[in-house]
Order: sequence, then C-alpha cells, then structure tokens
Amino acid sequence: MSENYGDHTVTEARKMNKSVPRKRVWLLSWNVDNWKWDGYAEMCQQTKMGVPVIEGWSCLNTHPKNGDEVFLIKLGNLPKGIVGHGIVVRKSYKSKNEHHVSHKSAKKKTIRYIDVKFDRLIDYEKEKYLPQRELQRKCGAQYWSPQGSGIEIKPEVVPVLHELWWSVTTDEHEMVKFDHNLILSGPPGTGKTYNSIIYAVAICEGKPLEKVKKEPYSEILRRYNLLKDAGRIAFITFHQSYGYEEFIEGIKPKLDENSGTLGYIIEDGVFKNFCNRAKSVKVQTLTGAQIKPQPQIWGMILGGTGMTDLKRQCFKNGEIRLGRVEVKEEDANGGFTGKAGMFGHSKHIMYDFQNTMEIGDVVVIEKNSKSVDAIGVITGDCVYDKSQPQYPRSRSVEWLVKDIDKNIVPFLSNGRKQLPRFSVFSFDYIGINSIAQIVNEYRDDQVVKVQQETKPYVFIIDEINRGNISKIFGELITLIEDKKRAGAEEAMDAILPYSRESFSVPQNVYILSTMNTADRSIALMDTALRRRFEFEEMMPESGVLKELGIETIVIDGVELNIARMLDTINERIEYLFDREHTIGHAFFVKLADNPSIDTLSGIFKKKVVPLLQEYFFEDYEKIQLVLGDNKKDDEYKFILDTPVKVKDIFNGNPDVDLPEKRYQIQESAFDKIQSYKLIGKDL
Repeated sequence: MSENYGDHTVTEARKMNKSVPRKRVWLLSWNVDNWKWDGYAEMCQQTKMGVPVIEGWSCLNTHPKNGDEVFLIKLGNLPKGIVGHGIVVRKSYKSKNEHHVSHKSAKKKTIRYIDVKFDRLIDYEKEKYLPQRELQRKCGAQYWSPQGSGIEIKPEVVPVLHELWWSVTTDEHEMVKFDHNLILSGPPGTGKTYNSIIYAVAICEGKPLEKVKKEPYSEILRRYNLLKDAGRIAFITFHQSYGYEEFIEGIKPKLDENSGTLGYIIEDGVFKNFCNRAKSVKVQTLTGAQIKPQPQIWGMILGGTGMTDLKRQCFKNGEIRLGRVEVKEEDANGGFTGKAGMFGHSKHIMYDFQNTMEIGDVVVIEKNSKSVDAIGVITGDCVYDKSQPQYPRSRSVEWLVKDIDKNIVPFLSNGRKQLPRFSVFSFDYIGINSIAQIVNEYRDDQVVKVQQETKPYVFIIDEINRGNISKIFGELITLIEDKKRAGAEEAMDAILPYSRESFSVPQNVYILSTMNTADRSIALMDTALRRRFEFEEMMPESGVLKELGIETIVIDGVELNIARMLDTINERIEYLFDREHTIGHAFFVKLADNPSIDTLSGIFKKKVVPLLQEYFFEDYEKIQLVLGDNKKDDEYKFILDTPVKVKDIFNGNPDVDLPEKRYQIQESAFDKIQSYKLIGKDL
C-alpha cells in the first residue's frame, strides 16, 4: 500500500531522508464567457443538501493527484470569485472531447482533464460567495486572475483561504421553527405519507410549510430524494415485530468467510446511525493536513509509558508505528473473527491499524494511563517495512501538538478513570471538541476549529402506532423530548446497554410520524408516546379534488359530483361511527388521470367497500345506509339485500334472533353511474 515518490516508495523515501509530499491545493478557473455550465444551479442546490457532484475539469497541469484539494474561481463577467470546493478523484487524463475554446477546437485540439468531486458549489447569483477582491486583499501572496486552470495555491495562503471559505459556506440564516416530534394522524387515504414528504422538505430547507405546498409536487419529490441521498432524511415503517435491536443497537452474529469462525458484533440501529450523522462535525485545521468530516479518533501507545525510543522516532519522523510481528499479513487482513486469546486480540488491533484507520482520522498518544503527550492527523496509508524488524508497520502523521503532558481524565466519559492500555484502541468517546480544545491550548494560533452540524435532519416513521413503543424506544423515549435533547437546559444522555456508549438525541433531529386513526388492530396508543409528540390532524378534504379538477366528472354524458358524494358518505360514517373512521380523499385522486367508470368502480370495490366492511364489522345494514342503498332500486345497490325465509333453512322456528335479510355485494352495480348518483341528493 506504499505511495509512489518518484521511483521509490514512501518507505524508501524516508530511508533517503526525503520528505514525503503532502496533499496539495489547486486553483481551477471557470470563465463563463468560454463555457456555459448546464445544470449548474441544480448542482449548487444538490451540493448544498450534501450530495457531491463529480465533474471532469480542464486542467493543463498534470501534477494534481487523487485526494488533492481544489478551489474553483469564477472569472469572465461579473461577479468574480471562488464558487466551488472539492477534491481530485481522477488525476490528469487526455479527453477525447474537442477543446472548449472555439479557435482551438477548429484546429482539432483536445485538452487534459482531471475529475473533481465538488462537495460545495455556490449559486453566485443568489448566494454569498468569496469575492475576488477579498481574496486579493486578504491573500495577496497568491495571484487570483489566472490565465490557465490548475495553478497551485501557495501553502502560506491555504489557512486563510480555508477560513474565508468556512465563513462563506456556514449557514447562518434563521430557519422556520417546526415541532421536533410531530405525528400526522387521520383516517386512511387522507395523504399522511404524501404530506410527510412535503413536511420533511420544508423542515430541511427551513421554509414555511404553506410556501412549499404551493410548489409542484414533482419538484418537492426531487428535492426529497436528494435530501434522502444526502442522509438528511430517513424513512422507516413500524410493525409489531420491530424492535430495539433494529432501531437503536443490538448484537448480531457474523461469520468470518476465511476461517468459518462465528463471532458477534454490536451493530447500530437505524435511529442511532441517523442521530450520529445529524450531530456530525466539520473540522477545519489551519495546517497542511486536513481532519476529515466526522473523523474517527484513535488512541495509541508507542513503545510504553513516558518518552520511549519508538515515540522519539515517531515524533521526529512524523509517523506512528506498530509492532505485532507475531501476526502474519494474511491474518492481519482477515478482520475480526471473534477468536479468543492474545493472538485474536493482536489480529484485531493489526486489522484496525491497516484497514480501519483512514487518512484524516485523529490519533492521540498515551503518555501514561491518565495523560497524553501528542495529537496528530493521519496523512498516509499503512506501509510495511521489513527493514524495521520490531515495528515494521507505519503510517505518516502530521503532529498538531507533541511533547505535551495533558491530564486526560476530565475529558473521559462513562465513569472512566483512565485510558485503556492497548497498542491501538477506539477513542471516539472523547469527542472532536475535546481534541480541538486540547490542541488549541498548546498552540499560539487556533489551529483546529470545529463546527457542529446544525442543518435539520428528518426521521420519518410511517405507521408509528403499529409498533410496540416501549420495546422499540426503550430508555430513549425520554431523550426525544425538547428539554431533554443535547444542548438543552435539562439535557440528558443514556448509557446504551450493549455498546456502553453515551447517547443523546441532537437538537437538529426532527421525528415526523404518521398514524392511521382507523387501525383497529391497535387498541390504545402508548401514553408515553402521546405525551411527547404534537399531533396534527389530517382529515378528508374534498376541496383537494376541486384543486385537481375532479370535483365533478362526466361519464356517459352523466355528471357526478365526486366531492359532494365523498362529503355525504363521510357525514353518514361520522353519525353512525365516528370521524376517525371516515374515507380519505386520496382514494379518488386517480380519477384525475382517468375519469372513467372503470376507475370509479375500482376505487369503490377495492378501497371504499372493504374499508366500510372493516369499520362496521360487516354490519351490512349500516353499510347500506352509508352508501344510500336503503333507498335505491335493486339494480343500483352495491349491497343487495334479499329476504330470508327461516322455515326454508331450519326445521321449525329456532328460539334465537336471526337476520331477516341476506346481504351480498352486487358486482354489476359498480359499473353503473346511477349507482353513484343515487348515494345522495343532487350528486
């Protein structure tokens, strides 16, 4: 896994006392007079939601490498300035496309490209960008009117540029406030799931709900899918077998494919994963090495307690090293199998060092069980050097601080009194904010800045009342309350039973749920859930049919008022049962595409009549009253009744109450427009 350095590997470069090249930062230019970027505004919106865009970009310079950072400056007509940021994901290649400049294209010239994954593009006509004049004023050492694309940004300029870009892309506008825990409740077919998409987009974008509702639904759905791809919206459905293990965390078996050994892992559930994404952080380091978003933090011991020879070597050479020579390469790459004993533990440590650690993660070095003496950023992949018999594996590191003596106990959580005594261990529980505090304490400049994610995240639970709330939420039901969330005055966290991690619900997580009030399989709603959620009732709205142009339809020359028919049916249901068991307008929406007797017949046969059968427990006399069949001629009755002659069925006269009529669904009535006209008056 060695990187190339000229004709040598990284390890060989170190032997020759050569410095290993760091990731570089490049300036790409975009002259809008020469090239119009189709779909640019949509891509800006996409990256703002957290979904990156990969674009091939012309770059005559062949030096940009994968992982290098790039800034995009817009030139040509005003405005001018930096409007994009990303990383190189494909180094220089020759394109088959013709040159974008017309006179060069005429000479059949092509151009070299690099592929860039843009994590942020700015719609400079509507959003704040980084003006060229500000760059010239604050970063004067760099030339900000390049003639070509792909010049290197000077290292001394990069920290200031990062800070300027940080200030531009930080979202500071006031968001519209929404309830953190909301249930859309109502009878079936009232558009609860449909509206949950509108609510989710409005919450994520901080826009008034009524404003979003006025937009075309196709456009809302497009943005919903982008937000879902970006991880800011999640959608699940509760059911009676759904549990804590799927929702929060649980122990799952895992079979190692190489050894066939069965082990067990603790696996995070969907809600815990979602909350961890929502409270992710963006870290800015004003040095050459960049801490990645949501970095993993690792603890290490380098050779023992105090200033060891290994630690002295690592501090000098900018690296971390690991021994474990008893573990073979094939074993180290096999992962964790649950195998007991010291060998199994060594294998786990080696696997983490070689495969789980990533460039941009943070490493903290133990001085002793209660203090640390260095913090750095991992900048390279694992390198194996046979010439180092005791510690052959290494990774390059940029030390942010070293040779310090910082008591770490006050930063520990979960009642921990000291650090683990392992060569490599997960140290995430200390948190990146603590890392920044310690580093900045020992530096003259504020070298690490942490920005907590504040954008809203929406977790949608469909059919929330169908789940066993106590079983699913467990001890976390209290943590979703506004006043108990992270950062609130009465903030609370809980120690999870399997991982023993401290867990809290972030302020920027919104739980949006739907509840079918007509679901008779659920006797009572969980009181704890009802107390912690706000409810918004969604009842049938015949006015929606008018908005869709299907208030009335004409079939075979006969006009039928669909909206009035729905209101009539629901008025009767409310009188005979209750308002929570009415018929939703959404069932009739398909008439907008095909206002035919076949469509209307399908709605009544497959939706309306089955719901009425369920509501009234197959009391067909009441169903007849709802559908007006009690006053129709037989040929127009959906529920046809015929007299029952008891003496023709039983011997004698049974001394029990027996029905006087037999009821059956009359299929032919559904295909006649008069069957619907006669449901009520003036339809």
